[in-house]
Amino acid sequence: MATVRVKDWKRLAAQIAVGACALAAILGVSIFALSMRPSKLRIEPGELVRWRLIQTTSPLNALGKPESPTSVEQEVVLIGTHANEGVLIGKDLNGRDLASLLQFEDNGAATLLDAAGRGIDGGRAVGLFDFNLMPLPPGNEQAWNVSVSWAFPPPAKRTLQARVHRMKAGSKPEFQLKPEGANAVEWLVDGTYRQVRDLVLTYRFHGGEKIWDRALMKCQWAIERPAPALPMRWQVETSLELIETRDLGEDPGSLRQAAMAIIEAQDLLNAGGGGRVAAIANRLEEETVGEPRLRALASRLGTALRRLPSSQPVGRTSASTWVLACGELGNNERNKAELLVSHLMNAGFPAFLAPGEGGRLRVLAGPWPTQDNAIAARLAARFPYLHPTWREMR
Repeated sequence: MATVRVKDWKRLAAQIAVGACALAAILGVSIFALSMRPSKLRIEPGELVRWRLIQTTSPLNALGKPESPTSVEQEVVLIGTHANEGVLIGKDLNGRDLASLLQFEDNGAATLLDAAGRGIDGGRAVGLFDFNLMPLPPGNEQAWNVSVSWAFPPPAKRTLQARVHRMKAGSKPEFQLKPEGANAVEWLVDGTYRQVRDLVLTYRFHGGEKIWDRALMKCQWAIERPAPALPMRWQVETSLELIETRDLGEDPGSLRQAAMAIIEAQDLLNAGGGGRVAAIANRLEEETVGEPRLRALASRLGTALRRLPSSQPVGRTSASTWVLACGELGNNERNKAELLVSHLMNAGFPAFLAPGEGGRLRVLAGPWPTQDNAIAARLAARFPYLHPTWREMR
């Protein structure tokens, strides 16, 4: 009997060992499968996502070594207005909050929407940083090729062909993006050569929150002006870190309506006026959303709109008026033209866009009842690269 019991125990022990091995194998396969599950972005309506963005800029000396770094920190906020749609709030080049409505794909690609909710080519850059530079894999790929749209360069230079590698698997996978080819984006602005090169972006996706939670972008930024001016080069590092995600407890529809009114107000200010100035100013003054950033934007933009005429663009009367011509751009450079209008207005100069010959866009400052050379001198001192000239309008 004892011999039989020993054999039974040996058989049982062997069965337990086999079962344990099988269980371990199943668990291992399950953990591996979970670690390699597809990463899909998800923005919930009414959700607030808040990041800390720090951009550190170091001028490069004659030997190409960085010196005297300076850092600028800001919070970037994304407020969900619809499924995988949200209003992004970040600083513009003048340090003021700027709202942009973005539609996201599961793979993280973002499309900019206008005040009517229609798609516009490109996304939104905050400084040099753009969420479009952090694509997610279509499946469990370890490396893949991708075409991304980067909103910082002008439209003709925005599309980048890049290679992405998965650096780490798990519930928080890490990836690295590097452009293919020469790894340099080059363009001209008013005869000034601009270049971004050696771009590398490493980022991490939080599988639980279904959002990016960390990123580090490195590149070199250069401006080379005509001789005898010296070239200017910088090493730029931009870091992104997730602070929080939470439900705002507000109606997503109300949030979206507020965002659309804010974006239309920004467009009207960029254009220097329009027929809906009074209506949008009233709409913003009546805004009741509780989110403080949207409320602050609505208040500031509503006040700015009150300073504009409610009719088509500034100064179009039968009386003779004078404007300063500040630049003329191609019809495919509307974003840059609108940005210049924004810069002029933020500096205290009324400005608007007007059609030029061949479908081109003219950036005009004014109007003023007479040619005031003191105004022209102030504008030229504030924007030395514009060379403004007086033009009469009737």
